[in-house]
Amino acid sequence: MATILVGLLHPLGIEFIAVEDHIVLRPKIAKSEKQSVSPPIEKPHGNYTLHGTLRDAVSGEVLIGATIWIPTLSKGTMTNAYGFYSLTVPEGKHTARLSYIGYKSKEIALDLKADRKADLSLEREISILPEILIEASAFSGSIEQTQASRVNLRPASVENMPAMMGEGDVVKSLQMVPGIQLFADGSTMFHVRGGSRDQNLILLDEAPIYNPSHLLGLFSTISPEAAKDIKVYKGNIPIWQGGRISSLIDIYTNDGNMKKSGFSGSLGLISTRLAVEGPLKKDRSSFFLSGRFSHIKWFVQQFAPGTSKLYFYDINGKVQFQVNNNNRLYFSFYSGSDYFSSDNNSAITWGNFAATIRWNHIFNSRLFSNTTLYSSKYDYNLFTSVSDNNRWHSSIANLSLKTDFSWFVNPEFNIKYGVSFSTHYFDPGNYTLGSGAPTGQVPSVSTRYANEITAYAGNEHTFYERLSISYGLRFSLWMNAGPGTEYQFDKDYNPVGSQKYEAGDIYHTYSNIEPRIELAYRLLKREVFNLYYTRSVQNMHLITNSISPFTSFEFWLPSGPNLQPQLGDQVGAGWVHQFENREMELSIDGYYKWMHNQIDYKDHASMILNPLIEGELRFGKGWSYGAEIMLRKTKGKLSGWLSYYYARSFRKIQGINNSHTFTAFSDRPHSISVVLNQMLSKRLVFSANWFYSTGTPVTTPSGFYNYNGHTVPLYEARNNQRLPDYHRLDLSLNIQLNRPDRKFKHKLNISIYNVYGRKNPVYVNFNKTELGNGEVKVPGDLFPSPKLLPTQTFIYGFIPSVSYQFKL
Repeated sequence: MATILVGLLHPLGIEFIAVEDHIVLRPKIAKSEKQSVSPPIEKPHGNYTLHGTLRDAVSGEVLIGATIWIPTLSKGTMTNAYGFYSLTVPEGKHTARLSYIGYKSKEIALDLKADRKADLSLEREISILPEILIEASAFSGSIEQTQASRVNLRPASVENMPAMMGEGDVVKSLQMVPGIQLFADGSTMFHVRGGSRDQNLILLDEAPIYNPSHLLGLFSTISPEAAKDIKVYKGNIPIWQGGRISSLIDIYTNDGNMKKSGFSGSLGLISTRLAVEGPLKKDRSSFFLSGRFSHIKWFVQQFAPGTSKLYFYDINGKVQFQVNNNNRLYFSFYSGSDYFSSDNNSAITWGNFAATIRWNHIFNSRLFSNTTLYSSKYDYNLFTSVSDNNRWHSSIANLSLKTDFSWFVNPEFNIKYGVSFSTHYFDPGNYTLGSGAPTGQVPSVSTRYANEITAYAGNEHTFYERLSISYGLRFSLWMNAGPGTEYQFDKDYNPVGSQKYEAGDIYHTYSNIEPRIELAYRLLKREVFNLYYTRSVQNMHLITNSISPFTSFEFWLPSGPNLQPQLGDQVGAGWVHQFENREMELSIDGYYKWMHNQIDYKDHASMILNPLIEGELRFGKGWSYGAEIMLRKTKGKLSGWLSYYYARSFRKIQGINNSHTFTAFSDRPHSISVVLNQMLSKRLVFSANWFYSTGTPVTTPSGFYNYNGHTVPLYEARNNQRLPDYHRLDLSLNIQLNRPDRKFKHKLNISIYNVYGRKNPVYVNFNKTELGNGEVKVPGDLFPSPKLLPTQTFIYGFIPSVSYQFKL
């Protein structure tokens, strides 16, 4: 009898079991899933918890932000940053739908009569279409998935976008996201919703990256090939993160394939990248190692023959170990550096280093923890003599330990709480001689130390099926510590005294509470409305008065007796509508942001090698507001989006602009971006990006006067004019060189950056005059005093490129 049933039911995907005098039929469970389901634990009540990890079926990498949804109950959950999920539902039979962008959705049958552990997997969806760059929260009927002011970047899609010199760039791709504005051409600096550029926190495997730039800002340190998941929070930063008041870029790198070895790489005009991954022990541990190395010196030497050395590199590495079913360890690191030197014995070098050790622990089916020890450092050096090792240098570093808990009480309650301890080091910049000889008249600037304790608790609470509320409090305690020297200033910023502190002295503290709340309401089946308020605190400040788009003389200072923490309050509302065919989506976001204790600089401020640097700073407030509209098409041969961003940003600083309100540098009222992806054939995809924005505010002189034979500009108002409007068109053609289902895949990316050669200026100079023959010359040696005229400087025009990518 059993043989007959097996023959009949096996082709239909049905299996049977004998229960007393009855035959019970059920969908056949795959062998891999049978092995991952733990024995049932009987419980006396009628609610049971399904928990486990969701992975890529081929590589074994965990899937972040994947959805587990039960339509009949209108309940579901999402995997966390480590692929863990927990879902408590009534006992009985249910069908759960698993879904994740870029993967085939799958349904699994559940018959819950006890708590169960189920490690599940999804298969990639083979597609020759490039993935959509921006992923909003998917509609599975779950309003818990919809968070205001958050978008996801898919690393694979960044690789397919038109790129300058063939270098896919995560940071520069943010320019196409409404609410984010790049500083200028040739720069990886960016502003979010009217904030300053130091108000953006970039985390790489939970460790901060302080300066994400290569080649003075032409490229970023974040390589899309090494990234697994990228989340961008433009306003409502989650309760478990803090430290900046404008945005969070949260990046997790590849874990490595736990099932089989592989390698990938790319070859472009600027750099070469290679990566290798594989299991250390199959299904138990894995590694990932990626390196990017530049070969740009030959290109630069055509324009600057005095360049003797020029290179940059990035190295990413990660190892993960599944100790047992409840414990997992991760070790990851990043190292990146730039070096530029000339024939005159001078050089510039800077670099980032970050390392993390993370321990995931599952206490039970509802309680998950992650403990992280991380450290990061940024160094900048300007060599006046390479041979003698004479240099100006600055640095910032941290060492931190934190523990985060996620308690999945039930589908209606998801409680998160945690605590962290950090120590910070700041070197605002000093000049040293390699010989060890005294520096003479060069002053010494005191280094600074600070300790920080943070704690938070928050809850994601769902009412019925339509209403969800996330709320919480975050507490931060900032403590300035010795050794160091602090100066006192009077009301006119004149130094009146100083105090030296010894190592271990805690001499000043700031404590702050950061409340955050978000409400999401599902109006109709495919419509969600969001409303939120958030407060953030920032105790680290970038000190620079340069308007150059390039990495330059700049350093970080901590909050202290003369420098109060920046505070940011933001309210916002959003509406998302998904059309009936699920191919298009319309979203509208609006916000208003108040920024307190904002920093500016007095005219002609002395920033470098100044022990009294706080006396050069001025303080006040800022505010910004705006609206973001985006229409996206996510399916079909033609995909992409159209977005419009209206934004205003203002500052009012005591002693600046006669203490009157002025437009901030980040004030660019109108921005438009268009992104199109068209499948021309099975192996040919055409992409086009067009971007427009209002010109950047600049400060121009109202006149000039002569002083001791020098022409000196006279400034009456801050940011009184604007550069010309910015716009640029980029095109690319992605050519798949073989079938996408082959083990070895390779393709070509042909890009044209700035197709019509738009000369977008980055700044204006007023130090040149036009001679009679039409020549423009710096007037230092001209007499009598010349009539100065403005000239504009731009970075690049029309740039074609080609890159080759492969993967096995």
